[in-house]
Amino acid sequence: MGYAIARDVLRATARGALQPAERMTCSQWADARRVVPESASERHGRWETANAPYLREIMDSASDPEVEKITLRKSSQIGGTEFLINFAGWACDCDPGPMLCVYPVYDLGKAVAKDRFRPSLEASPTIKARMRDLGREKAADTIVMDRMKISFIGSNSESKLASRPIRYVLCDDTDYAEFAANGIELAAQRTKAFTLRKIIITSVPSFEDVGVDHHYRQGDMRRYEVPCPRAGCGRYQELAFSQIKWKGGSDADPSAVYRDAWYECQYCRGRIENHEKLAMVRRGVWVPEGQAVAAPPPNCQMTKLSNGQMEAEDGRPKLIGEPRVKGGSHRSYRISALYAVNLPWG
Repeated sequence: MGYAIARDVLRATARGALQPAERMTCSQWADARRVVPESASERHGRWETANAPYLREIMDSASDPEVEKITLRKSSQIGGTEFLINFAGWACDCDPGPMLCVYPVYDLGKAVAKDRFRPSLEASPTIKARMRDLGREKAADTIVMDRMKISFIGSNSESKLASRPIRYVLCDDTDYAEFAANGIELAAQRTKAFTLRKIIITSVPSFEDVGVDHHYRQGDMRRYEVPCPRAGCGRYQELAFSQIKWKGGSDADPSAVYRDAWYECQYCRGRIENHEKLAMVRRGVWVPEGQAVAAPPPNCQMTKLSNGQMEAEDGRPKLIGEPRVKGGSHRSYRISALYAVNLPWG
């Protein structure tokens, strides 16, 4: 009887060990399993990529085995940390491996681990079930899972940056003055032991061709373009601050500008209001350098659906031209605060 029980336990353990990882993209995982804690956002509860649609491709690139490096040159308010948390959760559930999160200094990394990563991972039931440090033994700079560990360090900790092999390296806020000049390079060197490795670099940029902008230029340089919602136009364009318009010029009341400013389409000069932004962003597409979005047919227009969303009648846009980088393993993205759906144009 004892032998039979031991045999059954051994078989069950072997089946669990040999069970293949779930085939989910990072965005699929986030939509199905990520829960945003109340302390992290006013949009707490179930994560919805539809509320930050520009993150979908970035997240899915992070879970794509053909992509080795991702650079995100971004503004604040755009969801960069949420992207990193979603990727960490996906890795824990679907493709585990040692993960290192590098911040300018140790204290900042420790604070992000405590205030952002741990509460978000604990709020997601499937991830909380995998956590092995929920008791008194949990460390401020480490999150221990059943099949992997997430460590948080400062970029100036050369001994820790060079200590052991790491499969996933996440470098955040790399353009802060405190971020060590060789921090990214030292962290990236630790991934050489893994064939399917991932190096992710995110930051608000500082200077041209320095820091995150330098890494962005080494990749395929993708920009996010959205369609004009005006009937008869529908042209795709990258949002630009020069297209923000308001009444009163430089003498206008800042609070009125914040509230009443609008966006002017660079093609038809149509006025686009705040409430139209989400629909535009949901129809957006990432365009690599060297390519462009084909102009829509003359009769193409955005139609309003019963749920209030907008959708182009002829479906997804077509890209034309040849990308500057073909088949590269480094995808790089740039995006500004104009795409943040919780912020008005002003």
